[in-house]
Amino acid sequence: YLGDTKYSPASKIYTFDVSDITPVTITTYILKKTTSNTTFKVMVNGTDKTRATGNVAIINNGKTLLTKALTNGECLLTFSLPAGKQSVEVKYLGDTKYLPASKTYTFDVTEVNPLKTVDTTFTLPQVNNNDSLYNISTNIKA
Repeated sequence: YLGDTKYSPASKIYTFDVSDITPVTITTYILKKTTSNTTFKVMVNGTDKTRATGNVAIINNGKTLLTKALTNGECLLTFSLPAGKQSVEVKYLGDTKYLPASKTYTFDVTEVNPLKTVDTTFTLPQVNNNDSLYNISTNIKA
């Protein structure tokens, strides 16, 4: 305080610590890479070994495909991608303790062949004394 005509100048020194925001490590396991679904297991831990809270987003070609909350520092994310070489960003959005961070993964997505219909006829004997047969037709998707 600089003082005035009534009060003398005064000062007090306060000391306090400002904690740094801890960086995180993003670990991602790509469990499945097909056009029907691609599945990532994402784990986000602080360098102090604590598990992060908050959300993780999956971004492909600048578009957010999915955002999911971490539970105990991890989550499973399943999403669709076109066949071929893909680049996906796994982005941790941060929380009160950790800053946002991201990692990019490039991998090939395998196209899942569409189901084919096979027509099949089964011939079964009739269960009574008559000699006629039953014909059963069905479509099987393989």
